[in-house]
Amino acid sequence: MVVLPGNSTAHTLAERLLRRIVPVLALMLSVYILAGVLANIFLTRQRIEATLDETLSRTGFTLEIELEPYVRLVRDLASDGSLRAYLALLNMDINAAAERARAAIDLQSDVLLNFRLIDLDSRVRLEVRNDNGVPVMVSTSEITRIDTRTDIPLFDRAAFVALVEGGAQQVVLGPLRELRDADGRSYQPPRAALALYTGVYSSSGFLAGIVRLELDTRRVLDVVNRAGQNLIEPAPGRSLVLVDRAGRVIADSSAPAREYLTELAGSAGNTRGVPVYETVSQLALAGQTVSADVHGGSVVSMHTITFAGTEAPGWQLFYVDSFWTVYSGLLSTLVLLVGLGVALALVGVVLLRRSVQPLLLPVTEAGVRLQRVAGT
Repeated sequence: MVVLPGNSTAHTLAERLLRRIVPVLALMLSVYILAGVLANIFLTRQRIEATLDETLSRTGFTLEIELEPYVRLVRDLASDGSLRAYLALLNMDINAAAERARAAIDLQSDVLLNFRLIDLDSRVRLEVRNDNGVPVMVSTSEITRIDTRTDIPLFDRAAFVALVEGGAQQVVLGPLRELRDADGRSYQPPRAALALYTGVYSSSGFLAGIVRLELDTRRVLDVVNRAGQNLIEPAPGRSLVLVDRAGRVIADSSAPAREYLTELAGSAGNTRGVPVYETVSQLALAGQTVSADVHGGSVVSMHTITFAGTEAPGWQLFYVDSFWTVYSGLLSTLVLLVGLGVALALVGVVLLRRSVQPLLLPVTEAGVRLQRVAGT
């Protein structure tokens, strides 16, 4: 006869006890889930940073190797005796100087487009062009003064002297320009040219002029396209984007047509209307350190490419990926953790209730008996 009241009392005590225990268990479980979430976020970010940084470093290193021979060549031309003598008016025979320039272009006629020897008054003293694989010296009647508005703002003498003062023959990377055919039409796909500049010094160590060497960038920029195919798995929103010092996009592994190269001369730049281009352009110009940072709907990492022997800063290489693609695995893990935590909590409450009530039954029965004895 005492079982039913005992069961009822035991149930009541069990409920009271559970109301005290469950919040503690819930707190412990929440701490466990939170620790798991934070650990997963930390490990996922570390893995993403390592993957992106490795891809950027390998691609950047390949770019440096690809451009290095031309940096070395323009420095060698600037120190050539025949060119220095002609520029300093020590030798009025242009043939020796022209032959040196022709030989340089002839060796790499598939890349080099144009050579110019310029004095400090922006006068072109010697020009050799690549005419369908044949280096040809341009007659003096065809040579005009450099257009300092569009060519490069280095023909301000004070600015250029400031760049190369100290005796080091730094090479300056000029802005890219779109290449067009003889009729002025864009190539398909579009092409761009890059000019390298360095100072020519007299025997007494003073700056005497400038060597300008222009090259077709297809081989250099295709490094980014090849890396996009070989180093990263193609996915929507994923690409390697190369940005020059002016914040203009000059290569994009996800856009091999390279239509942005036709807008290099645009006053508004070539990033308008493409959110990813606007983002990387702003980051490049701001000079920020970016490593697996979230910008809009993308995860972005950046690597600065500084070519040996050139004026810093160099170009910026970005790895851009979709946020949902990058963190899809993490989100699945978080959902699994939370679901597992909730399931454990429900199972724990049920097991506690079933375990505590039988344990409290003897206590409640003893209490009932004592109440009856006291009542008699």
